[in-house]
Amino acid sequence: MTPLFARVAIAGVGLVGGSLAVAARAAGLVGEVIGYGRGEANLRLAQERGLVDRIAREPAAAVADADLIVLAVPVAPRRRSPRRSARTPGPARSSPTSAA
Repeated sequence: MTPLFARVAIAGVGLVGGSLAVAARAAGLVGEVIGYGRGEANLRLAQERGLVDRIAREPAAAVADADLIVLAVPVAPRRRSPRRSARTPGPARSSPTSAA
């Protein structure tokens, strides 16, 4: 069976990225899996366990010729509160006191 994605790059091969790689491979969806991440030890472990076929240390090398790119990395912590983040700024409005 021909895989849906011949080459997949996964940025972040921890719990989420590694699990996705295993499931995609087991389902026959992927051919080659390239792992990219910050931690050398984590990348080596993913390769030793067969989660990825090879590792890349540079983002450009990881995604070169990839048919699918997966970002499985933590989202940076938000500085604003959830309530403020939910507000969507609307068009600029003049305040009632500034109207002539």
